[in-house]
Amino acid sequence: MRFCYFYLGLCLGVSSAWASNVQLDSGNSYKNIRAALDKIPAANKTNPHTLKFVTAAVDDDENNNSAGQGPSVVDISDFGSLTIEGVNSGITTISGGGASLFYSSSDKNLTLKGLTIQSFASINWTRSNGSGGAIGLADGKSLTLNATGPVTFDGHHADSSGGAISASSVTISGVGPVVFSNNNSTYSDAGAVGGAIAGFNTLNVSGDVTFTNNTANKGGAIFSAAQIDLTDTHFTGNGATYEGGAIYLASQPIQHANGQITYSDNSNVNFTVTAGKKITLNPDARNSNTGALRTSNNNDIACAYINDTGATRRIFTKKGPGTLVLNTNNGNWRGRTVVEAGEFIIGVTSNNSDAVWGTKTSNPGTSITVKANATIGGYGTINGGSLTFEADSIWRLFPTGSGFNLAGGGSGTITFDAGMKVQLGTLPTDSFAPDGYIVAKCRGLTGSPDPLAPLNQQLDQYNLELTYSYPELGLKKKPKTNIFTFVVPAKYPDSGQWLTDYNQGLMIRYGAPRVGGNQNFFTGETPEIALKNDKLESLLKADNTISSGDTTVTPSWSWIGSVALPVGQTYAWQLRRTTNYGGLSSNGWIAQGTNLSTDPTHLNTILQITPGEGGEY
Repeated sequence: MRFCYFYLGLCLGVSSAWASNVQLDSGNSYKNIRAALDKIPAANKTNPHTLKFVTAAVDDDENNNSAGQGPSVVDISDFGSLTIEGVNSGITTISGGGASLFYSSSDKNLTLKGLTIQSFASINWTRSNGSGGAIGLADGKSLTLNATGPVTFDGHHADSSGGAISASSVTISGVGPVVFSNNNSTYSDAGAVGGAIAGFNTLNVSGDVTFTNNTANKGGAIFSAAQIDLTDTHFTGNGATYEGGAIYLASQPIQHANGQITYSDNSNVNFTVTAGKKITLNPDARNSNTGALRTSNNNDIACAYINDTGATRRIFTKKGPGTLVLNTNNGNWRGRTVVEAGEFIIGVTSNNSDAVWGTKTSNPGTSITVKANATIGGYGTINGGSLTFEADSIWRLFPTGSGFNLAGGGSGTITFDAGMKVQLGTLPTDSFAPDGYIVAKCRGLTGSPDPLAPLNQQLDQYNLELTYSYPELGLKKKPKTNIFTFVVPAKYPDSGQWLTDYNQGLMIRYGAPRVGGNQNFFTGETPEIALKNDKLESLLKADNTISSGDTTVTPSWSWIGSVALPVGQTYAWQLRRTTNYGGLSSNGWIAQGTNLSTDPTHLNTILQITPGEGGEY
């Protein structure tokens, strides 16, 4: 980021057409900003100064100079903090061409209010010099920009970096609004970066800031080689020739004496959305033939690929309690992801199912972590090397057919903490796919002994369940079931004899009926349930035992037990006597049948069993 500007002299004259246009520190007025700054004595330049437009709503004179030798930049290197205000609390347009508005070889603090800065350009005779179309700072220097009223940077160009602003570090804050629109940094190769802003060390943007229709070869709106911190920042219609239409994060190489190259540990993007706010990045265009998203340069977020497992490198962190929605294809985010707070949604509706987050490459540094009280989900596809849900984190499930894709270079596993939560997005009611939906693809599940059990407990109320069959994790409707309640009298109806002796019990064995000439009563597995006796149950103590004085009580009333069976099948059953009450060790059947047919129109059925029935089977 080198600068080679022409300084052809400051404008000293004041023409009648421009007289009293810019007031300096509430005192005298001058033709323009350049002329006002020139009147500040050298000893006072480092003091704070305020320049206010008092008559003109348009200033197109800043690149002119008294020598008449073509456009030149206004050098503010020697000045301290500067405040520039539009006319009468309105909007003043400062326009130029052929050079930047400001250049500084020192750190600079600017406050702008009520200004539209338009059509400046950093175009110099060699490829490496076109940095900072409107404001450019020398290598290693920092710009702090405070916008206390409406400020717009529109239509600026830089050959190399920062269509509007270029500096080593850039901080933009204030009440705003601030708009960067139609700025560009484009050249014949990928080296032209940061269509609106290039911050080569750190870039911090907060307040009401919007980036609209900015373009670059990389980083259509913003570019940084190190750290990016954004708060409630809006991106609309930004594009890149290669990738990173909204944001591009590079990584600074570090050359060591032994020739080894490593990379900076602070190449991160922190995107904060504050409480009650929702930031949405939408694509600005789709393929005219297929309707699909443009793949890698459409208002997206991207970072450089580095084959490096460093735990602190290239991390995208969603911060703040608000919601960040990405309906764009961010398939060139090649780093880690941490959802620290709020909601991180990839594809907010079924119309955004082609939204993507993360790369499918084998880069090992692509893990995804969801922290406590943070939410991840969406209709789109989320790629990564591994996924970890920590305690109290939230997975918002959508019927996507895609979901998480963890076939990258990491472990490829999903880790579910037993204390995490699952929520449902918008699910179809009448048209839920018969085979359900794939919500993740992975190499395995880890967590509690049964990682899905805590989640399926939560999904029970919706009659849904998660099932895993390598490599697919599916969301399915649980099969409809009949609840069969078996009721058995305590005595044989004819003889009046008790069905059980003291301490004995009853159980039901059920299963598929025998087929053809099979001599066995059942085919396949035969689950069993123990029946409870009303009278004995009434004597149970809190520890589920009967007091010694009641152990000889003869059962009376009825024996009862229930089981849930999938609809559409027929079952055989046997009533069997057990050697102890509540147990399943039996010594023969006392009734049986093959008439247990499930019916979807009767989901709760009582089967009254007569002891001795079914002897013909």
